[in-house]
Amino acid sequence: MNQLSSWDVDWFIMRQLSADLVVEEPCTEVMSTDSSYPEDSCIYLKDLDEWRLPEMMPYETITTVAAVEIGTDAKLDTRSIGLKVVSKFGDMENDGDHDDSPAWDGDNLDTNEFIVTLRLRAPNLEISEIIMPPSNSAEVDATIPIGIILQNTGNVHATDIEIVLCEYGEVNSEITNELRENGCDEENVVMRQVVGALLAPDDTEEAKSIELYLLYPVSAGSKGVYVVVDPMNEIVESDETDNVRPIPEELQSNNPVLDMAREVVGKTALPFAVIVLTIALLGVVYLVGKGRRDEVNKRLAEQSSLVSVLADEADN
Repeated sequence: MNQLSSWDVDWFIMRQLSADLVVEEPCTEVMSTDSSYPEDSCIYLKDLDEWRLPEMMPYETITTVAAVEIGTDAKLDTRSIGLKVVSKFGDMENDGDHDDSPAWDGDNLDTNEFIVTLRLRAPNLEISEIIMPPSNSAEVDATIPIGIILQNTGNVHATDIEIVLCEYGEVNSEITNELRENGCDEENVVMRQVVGALLAPDDTEEAKSIELYLLYPVSAGSKGVYVVVDPMNEIVESDETDNVRPIPEELQSNNPVLDMAREVVGKTALPFAVIVLTIALLGVVYLVGKGRRDEVNKRLAEQSSLVSVLADEADN
């Protein structure tokens, strides 16, 4: 067995205080340079990182408890760990404990060894395959079906699995790494689907798989599209690096260059039309205003003429 450097084990002795009372007694911390140690207690030598049980008479037994502290870098899967108590006189290879062999398997599993199976439970979602459609092009605003084989290779089921299609200008390693680290920006999401649950494989299976299809809405031009599972990283998995996979071929409209040109013209045509309409309205306002001013000036001239005639008649 390999040693787990980031893991740790604490040992305790079970003490029978009364007929119905059993307690866990922690080991006493001492230094290997101390002049004396407690004789009937478990001790922990801090400077040596070593645990020692009290000496026992032949055929005497002590009930111990091992508390395993799992390392933060532990892979979330099912694994076995071995716990072993050795004699200070050595093993069978150096004339020590005759029931202590270096191996852990089969008949060599000794009475001073104990193997514990730990199930660190977590799903592992993986995009195992992308099923391409017959054609990777279609009319703008039409859809292209993209098939996905999604697997769970973990040891527990996953629920509410979100899968999205992310659209970018191209496919490259930089974008792939960015998606793995930070997920897909909402502005790049063009299709979203949620899978209710995906069971874990049983003992006879390596993975549990489902096949599903996402409809990619075609936009003008040629696009690089990625399939991203759990883009918000809400599901704790044993491996987070296999949730992103690019579609092998770029998806595009039937006439990428022409469609892009139409899109550009369409975006610029509306502002231009608004400007022309505004100028036309200003012209109408000017003409209406000019006509009204001319009519007012004409009436003022008529009134002035009438006043002059009346003044002349009064003088006569």
